[in-house]
Amino acid sequence: MPTLHDLCLRVLQEHVDSIEECGGLPFSVLEPVLSRALPASLARIEEYNPYLLQDTSELWEKHCKRHFPRAEREEMETWREMFERCTEEREKKLSHLKSKITSSYAKEKEAHKKTKVRRRKTALEFWIRYAF
Repeated sequence: MPTLHDLCLRVLQEHVDSIEECGGLPFSVLEPVLSRALPASLARIEEYNPYLLQDTSELWEKHCKRHFPRAEREEMETWREMFERCTEEREKKLSHLKSKITSSYAKEKEAHKKTKVRRRKTALEFWIRYAF
């Protein structure tokens, strides 16, 4: 039969995305809960509980290795800073790719319109010349 402590940890793990203030609980108690947190949730929890920043390095390292396996830490960079930097770089790349695709699609659409107009014009000229 699980203890009350175990039941509380299980409930916290299931609702880790809703946690904000931890009331000064030590990291050793929160570690099983925080290990289940997504990066955004972990960052939010750290924002509300700055005393946890010194202990969450291993959790951020796991997130970095999972999401950015080829990335390397810069000099004097924490794992959290690396995660934030890599996330920002990925967002910039994605935004750049989206703009390139949008631009390419617009060019293709414009070229298709010109071709369509030329075909109609040619067909119309054919009918005017040879039909009458």
